[in-house]
Amino acid sequence: SEPVVQLASSLAVEYPRGMPLALTRDGSRVVYREDVLPLRLSSVATDGNTAPIELFAGAAVTYFELSPDETHVVFATGGASSGLWQAPIDGSAAAVELHALPDEHEVRGLRFTQNQQRVVYLAGPLGGPHELWSQTFDGFGSPQRLNAPLVPGGSVAEFELTPERTRVVYRADQDVDDVQELFLAPAWDPTTPLFI
Repeated sequence: SEPVVQLASSLAVEYPRGMPLALTRDGSRVVYREDVLPLRLSSVATDGNTAPIELFAGAAVTYFELSPDETHVVFATGGASSGLWQAPIDGSAAAVELHALPDEHEVRGLRFTQNQQRVVYLAGPLGGPHELWSQTFDGFGSPQRLNAPLVPGGSVAEFELTPERTRVVYRADQDVDDVQELFLAPAWDPTTPLFI
């Protein structure tokens, strides 16, 4: 039988959302959050022959997802350094900030558009209203808000990309507070979202 191989130690034990680790489909690499303050993000090959690689340690990592091609990890940071970032899982380049957020904001529900060109996500203050955003995967340009302006007290509750991954359907009390409606918008360069 094969021996047990320790790949990493000091993993974080509490996860506000998402998985505590992500394994590539081919099983060659694991991305995980370490239990070292701040909660940094690391990666390790599963062959047991290399040491873990630190991907990011600039702020507390609160949530992460592997990109569809599994070459990068997209992650959110919280607290006084809230934002959305991406980094290659092999540590070959520094992390790139995709969206700088105000302090104490969070990111939820990462989705990737067609050909992994953009990341679509909800962002907003902890416990407060969230809006739907889209940003290029490489971080060039400014993030784009996809929802129309929200009424006071309004928030985008959830969203899904259409099967071709070029449009987004979202649920929000956008026009009237506490009245949930569905809208359809392009996943980039929005004009006025359509009520559906």
